[in-house]
Amino acid sequence: MEEFKTLSFRLLDLLGISIDPKKVRFLKLEFPEYFKKDPDLVFEYRGKIYHIEIQSEDNPKATLRMLYYHTLILGNYEKCPRQFMFYIGKKPSKRIKPFLKNPNLEYYYTLIDVNRIDCSEILGSSSQDYWILAILCQLGKDAKGVKEILKSLSLIENPQERRKQFKSILQMASIESKNLKLLTKFEKGFFARRDWNLKTRNRQ
Repeated sequence: MEEFKTLSFRLLDLLGISIDPKKVRFLKLEFPEYFKKDPDLVFEYRGKIYHIEIQSEDNPKATLRMLYYHTLILGNYEKCPRQFMFYIGKKPSKRIKPFLKNPNLEYYYTLIDVNRIDCSEILGSSSQDYWILAILCQLGKDAKGVKEILKSLSLIENPQERRKQFKSILQMASIESKNLKLLTKFEKGFFARRDWNLKTRNRQ
């Protein structure tokens, strides 16, 4: 080990970088816990690799993790991925910057803060699949918003399709515990009322 250190310093000296061994502080590196987490979603489409992450904490080190995933994907598949981070924290992100820029490295990815998305437009969509996203937006973070989401779901005529959509929303809501509690608090009243109305209508 000592021989390797001496050789390394000599090589740097050849490059014009003079190192005084007596003033060196050797650093031990360990992988942080957030680096041990598998990426949320990686897929290939039409020859391009896409990487999607869901981030709930406003942690600036999330960008370092995205860079780590970038190099991991590049090392495995020899392609640079298109990367997207969806930030679903309780408040708009103030600390996450979707880039790293210094004299030795420039790195960028796309950051989408769902707090800044107008989710009322999502609920107005004709595609029910988009309604699932509404629970992650600001709309899904208070009682009034959750009731509006459930009201839209309750209008689905087919009970099986309604439950299917609700289960999908529950999966999304499990990312944010507050959203999940609000959903389970109000869902019985909405769906029980809707199913009762359907039964009454069918009898007539």
